[in-house]
Order: sequence, then structure tokens, then C-alpha cells
Amino acid sequence: MNKLFKILALITAIIVVFSFVGCTNPTGTQAPTQSADPATTEPGGTSDCVEPNDEPVNRAEVSAGSPLCGFENGSDSWTMFDLSAYDFQAPPTETVTGSDAYSGNALKIKVDYETVYGTQLLLVDPTDSGNTNGFAPSANYKYLRFWVSNVCDDELSIAILLCTPAGKTTCLGPDGAFIIDQEGNPEDCYPTDLAGVNFTNGTGDTHISIPAGFTGWAYYSIAADDQIPWWEGTTLTDAEVSEVTQIRFDIRYIDATCAEYLIIDDICLANEE
Repeated sequence: MNKLFKILALITAIIVVFSFVGCTNPTGTQAPTQSADPATTEPGGTSDCVEPNDEPVNRAEVSAGSPLCGFENGSDSWTMFDLSAYDFQAPPTETVTGSDAYSGNALKIKVDYETVYGTQLLLVDPTDSGNTNGFAPSANYKYLRFWVSNVCDDELSIAILLCTPAGKTTCLGPDGAFIIDQEGNPEDCYPTDLAGVNFTNGTGDTHISIPAGFTGWAYYSIAADDQIPWWEGTTLTDAEVSEVTQIRFDIRYIDATCAEYLIIDDICLANEE
């Protein structure tokens, strides 16, 4: 019971979070949201910092899929959206190599235990320089897959939004998502509503949890039947998915003071291994 009160106190103290709409104009009308309470709405949430398991492991191999962005070309293919109007700051970023990356370069998003970086919006161009196919091959794949490393003592939540040139947005629903650790083992995750879309519209949860210390692959189904309407209230047909020109990572921390940094790499279209 004490743990429940502790969690409720933390969530009450979190600044009201805002969601972001408008594919072609990210500064368009914004919708206020509330942070979900993991103690009452989702299993497994906690505001208590826990020690991640950072022992070295042998990484499993996965198929290459159809690349969308590998961060090999610097900031030409991505940007962090400015959330200063909502009392959050775009976090410092850099491209890194070595053990943090899946291969080549990876994007390192520094949280540095600062609450002002507790909500982030990463915009990615799916036609990274040297890769002009983008989502055109999507009919041959079921998932959007990416490498993720949560160097944090608490979980975070990520929603994947796809945007078309016509201004339509969809959210890849958490019920069609799963995570596999770097050794190739399935790991538990659960849907969350940290953007408050389901709380407000009743259309379904939008994010999945990424556990503290997790390193591995996240898979989000791109099938039309697995999508959830974002604030615009739209989803995409399978044909419209092939036209997507922007991927948005809506990243939210329950407690950013537990977070050191986040790694994103190897965004691609893929099938289940």
C-alpha cells in the first residue's frame, strides 16, 4: 500500500504533459494530456529507481530488413522537436559508435537525470541519405523494428507515429508490439497511456513500456488493423503506409531523474524472426 501511495504522489507531481499533432506542421494545435498512473491502469509501473542488469552478453543476429534510418548521415535524417513551449527541452544528442550502437552509428539521446527532458519528440526521415525506398516496400513486411537501449533505472514509454504527405497520422498500436532482448529472448512489456490519448478519447493505449536497462529490438506492427488513432483521429490504410514520409518517436519517462540516456539505432521494416 505504501508503494501505491508513493507512486500516486509521484504521478500527481509530474507536470501535465502535452501531446503533439500535425504531420506537416508540428507546431499546430496541441492537445493537453495527463500522465497515466501505472499503479492503477497498467501492470508493472514503478517510480522506484532500480538497478539495470548491465552485464555483457552475446548479441543475437537478426535479418537486415528494409532500412529506414541508421543515423549514418548525422542530423540530415532526424531532428528533436522543440518542446520549450510545453516546459520541456529538446535533449542533447550525439551519434555514437561501439557497444551502444547496433551497427555503425547510433543516436544517443542524453537525459542526464533532468526532468526537463522527460518528454521528447524525435522526428525521423525514413528516406535516410542513400536509402530512397522509405516505406515503399512496406507490403512485404509486418513490423517497424528498431534497436533500443534504455540506460535508465526506470522504464520509459515509446509510441511510434507515422505521417504521410497528406497530413494523416497514425499510431502503431501497442497490442501489435513486442520487444526482444539482445540475446534474442522475448521480454515483457505492456501498453501505457502516458500521452493521455486513451484517457481523453477512449481510442486505446498508444505507447509500450521499455524496461529499465533493456537493450534489444522493439517491433511495432504496421498493419492497418493494429493501428490506434492519434490526436488527429486518423489511421492509415496499408497502401497509405507505403507513402509515409515521417516517423515520430513519442518518448516519455515516468521519472526522468532515473534516466541517463537512450540509444536508438537501425530503424527498419522487418518481419518476425
